[in-house]
Amino acid sequence: MKKYLHIVIKIIAMAVLAGSVCFSLYQRAQKNKAFDYGAVLDEVAFSVDGNAKTFRDMAFYIANQERIVEEEALIYNKKSSKDYWNMHTNGQFIAVAARDSVYDMAVHDTIMYDLAVSEGIRLSKEQEKEVENSIMDFWMDLLDDQEEKLLSYTTKEAVDEAIYKKAVAEVYQDYLAVVNNHAYVYYDVDADGYEDIKKEHKIEKSKIWKDVVMGEITIHHDKVNYATGFEHE
Repeated sequence: MKKYLHIVIKIIAMAVLAGSVCFSLYQRAQKNKAFDYGAVLDEVAFSVDGNAKTFRDMAFYIANQERIVEEEALIYNKKSSKDYWNMHTNGQFIAVAARDSVYDMAVHDTIMYDLAVSEGIRLSKEQEKEVENSIMDFWMDLLDDQEEKLLSYTTKEAVDEAIYKKAVAEVYQDYLAVVNNHAYVYYDVDADGYEDIKKEHKIEKSKIWKDVVMGEITIHHDKVNYATGFEHE
């Protein structure tokens, strides 16, 4: 009788374990299912002092960040670069860190650019030339098929303008560092100087960001990685 009871308990335990594993995999699959970025292009991504930026405006930042991370991923595992995106480091998945980086940098550049405009900061002829080179470099550095996907979300003119505004933001950051006798990095994202400036502005973030899946917007991975629970077709 005891032997029979022991077998029954083992069967129940195995069934519970199997159910837990299946439910965990289901939760992960649901959480990480394909996100249709094209469906939210005209939704507000964030606003700074009432100045709204849409997810269409974020296309440049997303493409740039996806290219950077994917190049690192290909070094990590050329045959299955998605593995790198799914890695967990410093308390979060790399894909999540990339998404947060896009949001943080876009907000940073928006604040810096708006301040530059309000104070009449403009690019010099030399800096204008550097921007032209940066624009050419951006388009040349995109990964295979990435340009086509990017341009399905926005236009080349809009991307070029975003690169230009980012350059103005960087010039203003340098200006702040000089006039306040600080290092340039003092006004980087997450640095103390920028955090003080950010407190002076009203920033509203869309809840849609939590659904954005980096690594699957301007690039795509066919390989399924069951080990981490991420599944993309």
